[in-house]
Amino acid sequence: NNIPLDSYIPTSIYETNQLFLKDNKIKIIEYAAFFGSNEIIKYIRNEGIEIPSSIWFYAIHSGDAELIKYLEDEQIPPPRNDYENILRESIKSHHNDVSTYIINYLIKEEDFQNDIINKFYNNL
Repeated sequence: NNIPLDSYIPTSIYETNQLFLKDNKIKIIEYAAFFGSNEIIKYIRNEGIEIPSSIWFYAIHSGDAELIKYLEDEQIPPPRNDYENILRESIKSHHNDVSTYIINYLIKEEDFQNDIINKFYNNL
């Protein structure tokens, strides 16, 4: 259909997912990440389209470990280079395997300990 690969998905009155309702500017690559469409993401990337950092939130909701690893290998940082928000999103979406991976491999131990100490009352 000759749709530009960096275009946005039009909003729909039938959409019920809160992640899509928060932002009415969802790129095709983010939508593909939500559904774990790794081949589509790789194709779009190979066509020269930049992967936005917001893709992490959609990848978390897919629960696809291969996609998370791909973003890590491609050195796509999460928004504001903050893995804590990504961890929070994985916990909210009940993707325990993804949460464990983030804790074990993406968050540095000293950062994790500092956050626990500095945000004790928020965490409590």
